[in-house]
Amino acid sequence: MVDSELRNINPNSGFIVTATEYISDLQRKTLDLLYQPIIGPIAYALFNILWRMEFDNDKFQIKNNFELLSLLNIDLSQLYDARVKLEGSGLLKTYIQETESLNKIYVYKLFPPLNARDFFKDDLLSVTLLQIIGEKQYYALGTKLIKKVYDDDNMKDISKNFLDVFVVKKNDLSNTPNVTKKIRANFSNQNDTKQQVVRDVKDFDFNLLLDILGQSYVNLDSVKKSHDLILSEHLLYGIDEISISRLIEKATNISTNILDVNKFKLLVSRQFERANKSNANAFQTVTKSDDIKLNAAEQSLVKSASFYSPIDFLIKLKGANKGYISANEEKTLRDLVHRMVLPKEVINMITYHILVDQDHASLNKSLVDTIANDWAKHDISNAAEAIKYIRNRKDSIKNKFNKKSFNKNNNRKQIKESLPDWARDDYNPHKDSKPIDKDKKRQLELELEELDNNQ
Repeated sequence: MVDSELRNINPNSGFIVTATEYISDLQRKTLDLLYQPIIGPIAYALFNILWRMEFDNDKFQIKNNFELLSLLNIDLSQLYDARVKLEGSGLLKTYIQETESLNKIYVYKLFPPLNARDFFKDDLLSVTLLQIIGEKQYYALGTKLIKKVYDDDNMKDISKNFLDVFVVKKNDLSNTPNVTKKIRANFSNQNDTKQQVVRDVKDFDFNLLLDILGQSYVNLDSVKKSHDLILSEHLLYGIDEISISRLIEKATNISTNILDVNKFKLLVSRQFERANKSNANAFQTVTKSDDIKLNAAEQSLVKSASFYSPIDFLIKLKGANKGYISANEEKTLRDLVHRMVLPKEVINMITYHILVDQDHASLNKSLVDTIANDWAKHDISNAAEAIKYIRNRKDSIKNKFNKKSFNKNNNRKQIKESLPDWARDDYNPHKDSKPIDKDKKRQLELELEELDNNQ
């Protein structure tokens, strides 16, 4: 799938900023501590600039992208990357609106960050944060930001309700005042005050997982409640139904048969860390590709790229050279997967192309993004097409080099160096010499005599 939106935006594209509600100090705290590690510094700065623009612009004036590029000192691809990170994390929705002049303008609708409690309840956000900052810091933030409440089990509530304290006219309660109706009308179209993180996983059979767990002691209702968490783990690490069922059994409380979601998250995280440190096994052999002619090694590569998740594929390649995955490499792959621009096997081919073909020691984000944009532009949809594209590109570069070298040699001027007469083999010092005039000869002899007399 090609993300054509990146190619459509330009510095002169106009936009309007709006928001569903104001952002509070507590929400800014969760933005700083919980969201920023996920979205990164540029997206964090973009979010704050858009909020400031929205606060100062109550008349919805149209601005253009050039202003954002100047304030952030970034290019269009970085602006787009920051924008989609805000969209993916639930902080922004982007719309396109046609104007009377037939020019398209963007409408950026801002959403405030979740409070700390709701953030840690959100499976995708919390799991992603855990993988980025680690278990120790994750636990520290959770215990720090979630407010502890005094246990009220042994207390009696003696609080008064509103009507016990305040007097309200019964007529105003039965007949809503017009001014109240007007204010409420402003909220009628603002039901989407909370943006949800997108969850769309098509290659995971949740019903199969339930069937597998149906033969165990696990309470299936607790598994169903963790539907989004389970799918997010599959999305990030490519864990299949059988493997997830085993992790769920290990994370289930044997006294209550209820799935412990926090333990489940930690088990998945630790399993990834162990896999990251282990050496790679040989890639599986494959069947022949029908569409593109591939040799045996290329067929094996296609099957491996199709079989493994991006994280597992990187683990295999790094492990083969006794290497390890850095946090930046993991984040680079996660960002690319979440954009849904390329299928996983094509992402794996990008990894192979950088680490093996180009012999880089690690994945560089800028290089990954450059190749991903190029392959998306050329509609690379599977591993075999990626191999063909790499092969054709190498041939094209080689042909251009050979043509350039040929033209350079042909255009080079043929320079003939002419030797001086005295350096030639057939040089005759007396050839073409003329006899000396007698008067000049006598004059030279007199000058020589005069020199001798003066010595």
